[in-house]
Parts: sequence; structure tokens; C-alpha cells
Amino acid sequence: MSSPERLTGPTEPIGDGELALRDWREEDAPQVAAACNDPEIQRWIPVPSPYRLEDALEYIQMRAAEREAGRELRFALVRRDDESAVLGSIGIVRPSLRDRRAEIGYWLAPTARGHGYTARAVRMLGDWAAAAYELRRLELIVAVDNGASCAVARAAGYRQEAVLSRYIVSGGEEHDAAVFALLLGT
Repeated sequence: MSSPERLTGPTEPIGDGELALRDWREEDAPQVAAACNDPEIQRWIPVPSPYRLEDALEYIQMRAAEREAGRELRFALVRRDDESAVLGSIGIVRPSLRDRRAEIGYWLAPTARGHGYTARAVRMLGDWAAAAYELRRLELIVAVDNGASCAVARAAGYRQEAVLSRYIVSGGEEHDAAVFALLLGT
């Protein structure tokens, strides 16, 4: 098997009957800024505080540049019946295609929490990436004390393998990280 050297995104949004993962659009910036000012996102993800519209535009532009370079793929998580309303962000980050593994990273807007959207999105993206790149391993790395993200990992079928001490720094605090993995194929 010859592994690709760079990520290339899907030609159509990834999705199921209710949810879709689509490319970011500049008009999404106000929703990104509102979501990233949420105290829970700021607690677990190293984002600027306060998170301004300019930060959101830069985030969207960086996603496009990273996609173009083949280094990562991040998507807006939306409902199929209203693709203009952003529920969150999910993507393939820190891939090692040669080693046939990748990490999935995500955040969810406060109004979208509690519906199981994130676990579904993790499964959708994982299924697509596994098929597109013949991946053998997917990882989620989340703060141990972020109960919601740990629950998402378990609900998506990932198994906790390890704890990395003082691995995540966010909001000036160090957090231990749980490594969750999903092994694919035989």
C-alpha cells in the first residue's frame, strides 16, 4: 500500500441524515466568535480571551490554508436542514498518514450540547478518514477532567489507553490528558 503524503478533503460534505460536516465559510465567523467566548471552550481549548470576530476570521482562514497545504482538515458541524447554523467544529489534526493514524479534535457551541452531536460527528469523520486514508488508528486527546469530552470519546466507541501528565495548557492551567483510541481493521 502506498500512503498519501497529504490530506485531501472530500468533494461533498460528510454526513448522515441529520448532521453534516462542511467546509468553513467566512460568514460563519460571528458564530465561531460567539461559541469561542463560552467559558467551557475557553477552559479546555487555548483560544484568545476575549475571542473577537477578527480571531474567528483568522481561524477560518487558517483552516483553509491548512487544508490547501494538506496538513489538516477541519469542518463546520451543521444540521442538514440548516447548514448556516454552526453547531461546532471537528477535524483531522496532527495526522501521520505514513503511520496510518490521525487525531480528531472538536469543540461544540453551548446551544448544541447534550444532543449526542459530537459523538456522531466523531464517528462520521472517523469512518470517512479511515476509508479515505486506510487508517489503522484514530485518537482523541482530551483533558482528563473534561468529563464531557471523555464521555464523547466513550460514546463514539474509543477506549482510553493512557494519561499524559501536564499535556494540555489552557487558560494558564496545566491539565493531564487522556488518550482515547479506536483501532481499525485487523
